[in-house]
Amino acid sequence: MHAHISIIPRTLLHLDLKKNTGRGGMSSKIKAARQAVKSGSKTAACVVASGADLNCIRSIFSPTYESSYGVPKGTLFVTPGTELEKQAILEMEADESKNSASISQEARDSATAARDEARKLQALPKEERTKILYSVADALLENEEELLKANALDLEAAQKDGTSMQLVSRLKLTKEKLTTLASGIKQIANQPDPLGVVKSKRELADGLELSLITVPIGVLMIIFESRPDSLPQISALALASGNGLLLKGGKEAVHSNAALHRVIGDAIESGSGGNVKRDIIALVTSRGQVCLCLSYFF
Repeated sequence: MHAHISIIPRTLLHLDLKKNTGRGGMSSKIKAARQAVKSGSKTAACVVASGADLNCIRSIFSPTYESSYGVPKGTLFVTPGTELEKQAILEMEADESKNSASISQEARDSATAARDEARKLQALPKEERTKILYSVADALLENEEELLKANALDLEAAQKDGTSMQLVSRLKLTKEKLTTLASGIKQIANQPDPLGVVKSKRELADGLELSLITVPIGVLMIIFESRPDSLPQISALALASGNGLLLKGGKEAVHSNAALHRVIGDAIESGSGGNVKRDIIALVTSRGQVCLCLSYFF
């Protein structure tokens, strides 16, 4: 049994088999696979996979899995009620448990690192935080070509997927947008320090005074739509207020967000002279990580 081939239990498998265009696509393949392994058949198992991917074929027929094959691919179908099915399900559950533990640890590490770096940021004077923000603003312009190339990948994917023009417009980055973002971040940097502001005071008794003072929240989690220009704006506000940040952007902007995150991370480390690491801002890439981060803090 190859542990790197996934299995879909028959009770969870459902496709619209009424599609009447083409030759049936995946529906036909799954119907054929289920027919091949039905009870009483001489076929105990079969795999649905890409015949155009040589490494995929090698990974299926090789007695052991090698990392050179790339990401594991293929779906295993076995005869229901057999020992082979039980073994496949056990392996699937073991893989899911392992992956879940890995994602859980990754989410915990990201949240903890953001909190730790936020505390370092909070300890810096206003002048140092302003310097970091200016570094971020300048980095957006200096890395304009890299950012626009990454954004072009998202735009190409969106157009292939038939995304509406309105959403594509939101997704698109331009030189003008980057210039506006840089200017806006510098405006945030030049605003009065939001930390340590005494909002009110009250004398409760002789020698006992109660003060309301602004402090950072700690770590913010922001989920935003597929509008990549939101990422620098949110990051600037978090940095200005001394907070760590966990960001979950729309999947349509995956390349743009990754590039922006990389550029901003470099700018934070450069602008702070290495006192604050890029880990203060983390990208959350799945809904599962969102839930795990929330459960970790709350």
